[in-house]
Amino acid sequence: MADIAFPFTATIDGVLDCRPATFTARMLDGHYSVLIDGLIPQQFDGVMSSRYDKRTHTFVDGVWDVRETTAMPPGRLAPMLPHDFMRDGYGGCRQLRRCAPTDLTDKALTGCPTNYSCGPGPLGPNKLLCNSLLGTPACVTDADCAPQFPGDNVPCLKASLFSLCLRECKP
Repeated sequence: MADIAFPFTATIDGVLDCRPATFTARMLDGHYSVLIDGLIPQQFDGVMSSRYDKRTHTFVDGVWDVRETTAMPPGRLAPMLPHDFMRDGYGGCRQLRRCAPTDLTDKALTGCPTNYSCGPGPLGPNKLLCNSLLGTPACVTDADCAPQFPGDNVPCLKASLFSLCLRECKP
C-alpha cells in the first residue's frame, strides 16, 4: 500500500551488493489503483535504492521514484528527488523500508519471552516479531531494548513511523 490508500505492485529486478550493503533495482510492469485493486488502475515503472542493514536483514534509508506510463503525457523519472509535478509530470516518490521475511528454518530462532506473543508486526505479515499487548516495543537506541529482552542483544531499528525493538521469533 502507498499512502494507505493505493494498492501498489510491481516486478522488482535488482541487485543487493553485500560488500557496501546497498540495494538498487528497477520496478517494471507496475500498477496501482485507488482504494481497491483494479479501481481506476494506473501503470508505472521506476527505480528504487536503499542501504541494507545486515544485522536486521532490513532495507533502510531507501527511496523509490516512479513515473506513470499511462498518464497523458507520461511522467518522467525525477532527475533529483523529491519528485516535482511541474518538472517530472505524473509519478511520485516515497521512502522505502522493507525487510526480509523471518527465516523459520533458522535454528537460533526461539519463541518470545513471557508476556510477549510471536506474530506479524509493522514490518509486514512475513516478519514475525515479539509483540506485547501494545504492539512491537518502541525504542530510540539499542539500550532501550535491553530491559524488554534481557540478554538477547536486540537491536533498535528505525523502520516505520516509530523505531522498533526488532526481536524476531519462532511461533
